[in-house]
Amino acid sequence: MTDMTSRSMSTNEIARGYEMEKKEFSKVRRHLEKTQGQMAPLLGVSLKAIQSFEQGWRKIPTYIERQTLFLLAMKTSRLKKARPCWETRKCSLEIRQNCPAWEFRVGNLCWFINGTVCDGEIRENWRKKMRMCQKCVVFQAIFGASPGERHGINGRKRAFGPKPRRSPTQE
Repeated sequence: MTDMTSRSMSTNEIARGYEMEKKEFSKVRRHLEKTQGQMAPLLGVSLKAIQSFEQGWRKIPTYIERQTLFLLAMKTSRLKKARPCWETRKCSLEIRQNCPAWEFRVGNLCWFINGTVCDGEIRENWRKKMRMCQKCVVFQAIFGASPGERHGINGRKRAFGPKPRRSPTQE
């Protein structure tokens, strides 16, 4: 299993967080068995926008990444089998009472909801939250334990983020 956190990241990469890339977006769309024309209304964007995301002409916005992951999670049977996050992570009653995942009883969708209390703190934005969620057993139980499995799609070694840098021995 390739661990994205095992390599050092530049300050710029840390600041922007992990992002869905064009190939990942395209693979998820195909896994959902949707054409570009079918995917556009599901995400509330134009066909041209979907084409632009897949060609790399436009950056995939956070709300599109989020909705795409939600659709993928809803399609997978792993979501139904996932234990609530507060059980898996053994959250105290105090943390549970301050967490929206507990409040709305959606412990298998904690990764989707902003404002959840994980590791004792609330992440200030989606990118920072996703960096933390991707390392979490709750997220991994739904999308797969290894980066290649994260989207339930074979062939891709990495789920999100910047491409790993090659060491001089790999070049």
